[in-house]
Amino acid sequence: GKQNVQKIIIPIPIGKKIASNHMVGNNVKSVSKNSLS
Repeated sequence: GKQNVQKIIIPIPIGKKIASNHMVGNNVKSVSKNSLS
């Protein structure tokens, strides 16, 4: 019960950090492509 809830809640901030890192990486790639073209 409680242990399962904790396991689900803890990874959420990590997932958000990973997602934000992917977003930043994609933005940098698109910006560099636009500046080259």
